[in-house]
Amino acid sequence: MNYNKFRIWVGRILGVMFLVFSQGNFNYYALSVMAIGIFIRIWATGYIHKNREVTMAGPYKLLRHPLYLGNFIAGLGFALFVNVWQLVVLYIPIFLGVYYKKMQLEERYLLNEFGVKYNIYQGTTPLFIPNLTKLFKEDKVKFSWQNVILNREHLNLLGIVIIITFFFMYQNDSGLLKNTLLLLTHNVQQ
Repeated sequence: MNYNKFRIWVGRILGVMFLVFSQGNFNYYALSVMAIGIFIRIWATGYIHKNREVTMAGPYKLLRHPLYLGNFIAGLGFALFVNVWQLVVLYIPIFLGVYYKKMQLEERYLLNEFGVKYNIYQGTTPLFIPNLTKLFKEDKVKFSWQNVILNREHLNLLGIVIIITFFFMYQNDSGLLKNTLLLLTHNVQQ
């Protein structure tokens, strides 16, 4: 299994844990944290041209991995949304451990692909924590909604809406989804 598949499975397992351990007393303010993460992802995908150039505009002028920062914030929003503090405490080190390794692999690939240009970018732009002093620096490249669609970010947004809908279905009074999942997990354990 390659590292991307591993990373995706870790996210799925965390998502199921959030669902199973949620108590139904959702923290609706956490939806704003999720929205910030989603905004960062959309902002980043509006600038990136994967595997074609070293993107240094938009959020990429602030940090080298804004998509992963967006993932972190959106995931943190999910953890806060289910309102179980132990899941928040569990989420942070798991995310950082998994994505730090992913960032290292990606950095190695980008150095091999773009050489000196990426090396210079590495030297002037932080890995994951944004350098906000560059926030209002003029970009030579403009945000593109077409890039957002080409990078399939609209599908990620749809996925988040489906997941939130799942949470509400899981917690509704009929409990159909909850009982089905409990039955499935019980059968798997036997």
